[in-house]
Amino acid sequence: SRPASVVDGRVSCQTPRLPAYMASINMTEVPLGVGSSDTDLSYTFEAPVTVSAIMPLRGPAAGNTLLEVEGTGFGGNGTTLCRFKFADRVEESPATVYSDELLQCLTPSANTSETYAVVSIQRKDVDGVSDGVVFSYRQSLLLKDMDPIQGSDTGGTEVTLRGAGWSRRDI
Repeated sequence: SRPASVVDGRVSCQTPRLPAYMASINMTEVPLGVGSSDTDLSYTFEAPVTVSAIMPLRGPAAGNTLLEVEGTGFGGNGTTLCRFKFADRVEESPATVYSDELLQCLTPSANTSETYAVVSIQRKDVDGVSDGVVFSYRQSLLLKDMDPIQGSDTGGTEVTLRGAGWSRRDI
């Protein structure tokens, strides 16, 4: 038994911590202090949502990168979202759930000042959100020229690319 509160005709209480394999609690009689209410309701315990890996770890700022997420507790299609937390906003993307441990979703676009978002998974049918994993954004790369523009078919020619938006991670 846990303490409950009654506000505007609603009774609220917290569930005990139980492992998901216990499946559910059936509430067939709810004691209300001055009597009881016969009911036939059940509450199901679900394993928490976790994220163990995302792939790829980065993509273009324009968004629409197909992100593959591995973890546990993803539920079913229509109940699961990918959440992208930027510094001052949150974007959500519907997830395509392939199994309880694999899903995919598309990344939203990033503003020019945004270099990363923390990706977490949220199930709409279960209270809770997974821990976050960082997805990095890169601004568009601009290739201005290449020197030389041809070389020997035996290989070994050093080619230099010039442009903007490069970082060591792009190499």
